[in-house]
Amino acid sequence: MSQEMKTCPVCGIEKPVTDFYRHENRPGGLTGYCKICHNRKDWERRKNNADRRKQTRKRTRAYYWKVTRKRPRKSDALVSVEANRFKTDMLKFDIRKPKQCERCGNGEDEIIMLPLFTDPFSFLWVCRQCYRELLRQKRAWRQVGQNKP
Repeated sequence: MSQEMKTCPVCGIEKPVTDFYRHENRPGGLTGYCKICHNRKDWERRKNNADRRKQTRKRTRAYYWKVTRKRPRKSDALVSVEANRFKTDMLKFDIRKPKQCERCGNGEDEIIMLPLFTDPFSFLWVCRQCYRELLRQKRAWRQVGQNKP
């Protein structure tokens, strides 16, 4: 059984057609160079254009980051639904934001609602400083192993 042979123009060696990649648009349905020469040329091209490839990768990453950051994520949509539901509940149950912190009485700082998980609509309205302090206490209680809020 005789194999078809083809000569590679780069290395000048006559090789069996199985040593050439297939290429439908070329005459004979094979690439012009053998697999070894083809791979060597590809490696040289990549090596010579390393900076250009880096720039292209960087540009592509920046584009995809920009595109994915602009699209609303599912979690953002859920947060907005929960926020709207909370606003309607606040109106429904007549929950109003006080002017002063319920803990220290400070009225200058922004007032934040801190939910108390004892019942559904119990909140503690505190300033930022008290909020941070309460969170620190909560973390310390968790480390000690106590189950306090």
